[in-house]
Amino acid sequence: MRRYAPAGRETQGFSIFYASVNAGSVVGKILTKIVRTLVSLRASMVNSVVACVVGFAVAFLAFFEPAIGAPRAKAAEAQGEAVTPPRKPAAAFLPSLGAALTDRRLVIFLVVVSGYYLLIEQFYQTFPVYIVRVFGEKAPREEITLINPLSIALLQVFVGRVTKRLPAVPAMAFGVLVGALSMALMGAVPTLLGAAGSFFVFALAEMIYSPRYYEYVSSFAPKGREGLYMGLGLVPFGVGGLVGGVLSGRLIAAHLPKVGPAQPLRVWGTYAVIGVVCAAALAVYAVVFPPPPKPVVEGAEAEPDDRNAFEPGKRDQQSE
Repeated sequence: MRRYAPAGRETQGFSIFYASVNAGSVVGKILTKIVRTLVSLRASMVNSVVACVVGFAVAFLAFFEPAIGAPRAKAAEAQGEAVTPPRKPAAAFLPSLGAALTDRRLVIFLVVVSGYYLLIEQFYQTFPVYIVRVFGEKAPREEITLINPLSIALLQVFVGRVTKRLPAVPAMAFGVLVGALSMALMGAVPTLLGAAGSFFVFALAEMIYSPRYYEYVSSFAPKGREGLYMGLGLVPFGVGGLVGGVLSGRLIAAHLPKVGPAQPLRVWGTYAVIGVVCAAALAVYAVVFPPPPKPVVEGAEAEPDDRNAFEPGKRDQQSE
């Protein structure tokens, strides 16, 4: 999106992308439930492998990469603006990776947001054990987990439009705070309705957070290296999943035992506190690393720095 979307419409592009990803998740969850029920759990694993192969084949055969900057160039020509000539190719992979990993601003950001992905992982690490040990084997697990991707698929584009004028980092901090509220709701209302509400509230958190996250990470990338930086943007998934897995196991053993009283508020309340700390850290990050001022070129409008795109609404106002 950073590479091809018209200037000022990156947030909308990432919203459409994230909605489509979750629409695929809805289809996958429904098919998995059907296969698991009619055939077996092992068959659902095979079903996942087949779906991956089909998805790869469709992407490989049907996707054609457009010319670099084509939408931006067309938009500029339509407005009577001069078209910037293509830049030189970016450096080789290893030097580019080294430059990215020595960017203090980027590295600190990725470390801070790992707390958010720790929260996400609890819907896969803690929730399956929680719902079985608290509500029994017959609890509607698939139906409840379906609430999250279905809500995102239906509402993401609308939420993206509502929140697009918020600065990126404060918007992400707000999304993480909503995610912390979701964790607190799960623990404070230990019922199936509370679990369903928690999944919906976290869907709102994702709709606020995720498009701005991908947009912001890609803003660090030099032209031609967007893929590398988007790949680095997946590192917090791994960090959050690894740390969250260790924490989840300990909290389940202590407060969701197989035999004995369950204490879900202590489990989900711990995650809520982590979410609040992560949101506060993002707020501090926004203060310590504000968007740098745009360079002013006398007699000509300077080319915007992608990292400046997160001042409140400036790029959107320009595009409108």
